[in-house]
Amino acid sequence: MQITSIRIKKLNNNKVLGVASVQLDNCLVIHGIKLIQLDDNRRIVSFPNKKVKKYEVTDTGSYETKDEYTDVVHPSNPEFRKYIEDSLFEIYDKEGENVNE
Repeated sequence: MQITSIRIKKLNNNKVLGVASVQLDNCLVIHGIKLIQLDDNRRIVSFPNKKVKKYEVTDTGSYETKDEYTDVVHPSNPEFRKYIEDSLFEIYDKEGENVNE
């Protein structure tokens, strides 16, 4: 699978550097990929996720609910994740302040 298009909207937020959309093989578009700067200056991408309710059975047999986040879409192997991360940050760095959706 190859990236055929990338769009990045830079943000003025010290943790979230921008939000990207990636098109794969001119067939599939993933919106809402966040480019994030961690406190230790590492940069990562966060794939789209949503909050869902998780139901757990307690010792008494009743249910307890908790909110947790689950990925909507994500790479299935580390090599593809690295490919997407490297591609996004290459464009982000190359375009400087000129990248906008």
